[in-house]
Amino acid sequence: MVIVGRGAGFGLRGRRPDLLHVRLIAPEEHRVAVVASRLGVPADQARKPVRATDRQRRDFVRARYHADWDDPLAYDITLNTATLGVELAIQLVLDAAQRCFGAVPASA
Repeated sequence: MVIVGRGAGFGLRGRRPDLLHVRLIAPEEHRVAVVASRLGVPADQARKPVRATDRQRRDFVRARYHADWDDPLAYDITLNTATLGVELAIQLVLDAAQRCFGAVPASA
């Protein structure tokens, strides 16, 4: 099972032993470029929503779970998609899940 959402890992930590807490990161410039490309806008226009989203996510985790989303100990694995790429990051997560918990569903 994959649960996507900022704070999902914080809400479930300690409640389920069969979870792998993964954080995908990338430098701001990379994320701005991705958003600019998806929206078809210049990077200067994409920077503001990227920063706003980061701030909203950080504030949500702090308010809801009294936690710091930048705490490296809150995650089992942190992967940089700017250097690894999305496909390799997915494969690394699947490999880690298989090593930790056994078989991974074929649909993964």
